[in-house]
Amino acid sequence: GTDRRRRRPLDRGVRAASAADASGADPNGTLASYSERAAALDGAAVSAALRRNWDPDRVAIVVVGPAQRLRVSLARTGTVKEVRLDEPAAAAPADTFSSPAAPTAAELRTGRERLAKALAAHGGLAALRGIRDILCEARVRLELQGHELRGELRQMRKEPLKMVYLTSFETFESRQVLDGDRAWSVTSAGQLQDADSVAVRALQSGFTSDVPHLLLTAADSTTQLADRGMARIGGIDAWAVEVLPAAGQRRRLYFDPETARLVAMDQNEESGRSSRLAARRLYRDLRPVNGILLPFEEERQLDGRT
Repeated sequence: GTDRRRRRPLDRGVRAASAADASGADPNGTLASYSERAAALDGAAVSAALRRNWDPDRVAIVVVGPAQRLRVSLARTGTVKEVRLDEPAAAAPADTFSSPAAPTAAELRTGRERLAKALAAHGGLAALRGIRDILCEARVRLELQGHELRGELRQMRKEPLKMVYLTSFETFESRQVLDGDRAWSVTSAGQLQDADSVAVRALQSGFTSDVPHLLLTAADSTTQLADRGMARIGGIDAWAVEVLPAAGQRRRLYFDPETARLVAMDQNEESGRSSRLAARRLYRDLRPVNGILLPFEEERQLDGRT
């Protein structure tokens, strides 16, 4: 980094000297005085030079660095807008799965009734609230741009809001750690790297998106539940129940009408480009674990693709 930054003024000086030579001027004198003349330029001189072949009113200049140090010097050149790189856009994009009108009283009542049946089918609210930690180990098949990768996943959740997330695919291994409002990752070299706010929110969403937490969030008295009719999911017509927590992520849960078991969940996930993707999880092969019904197979889709 240091050598490259030192080289750039010299590179520009060499180009200036070459141009001087081509025009018949003294290239050695041009090169010798380049740094002094460049340092003497002010904003007005730079603007005048740029206007010869460039319209500054149609260009945005992005400067990356500590805002506190750059703010004063940049303000001399014109209007400055500060943007934090670890925060989403101020105007959140619309949800990508349908957001219907406000629910009626009947839809709110039916949503609660269907959740009550689902809680009973999965072991009961008391059993779900009694969970203190969960260990999940899985074999993973990842489809990526026409290629298939196989790996392993290990998730360790501990209440409240603590999680270690390990994934390994062939020669790649990832370790992420969540501790409440903080998170970090461990590189392959064993170095710790703090997560930004977007990564923290993603891990928090991952912590609350397993089946027990989905049901517990829906069961909270401050969460709004609304019946959204029937939806075709995995070959069955399932109950669709919209879940809107008082503070949290809106999701839609789908239950098998015959067994009241959770068969799927929809949510939105940030794509990293100030947009969101429709994410779906399909739950299969449900088995009792310590009296709680949990899926032993899960398919994850983004915008309809596995």
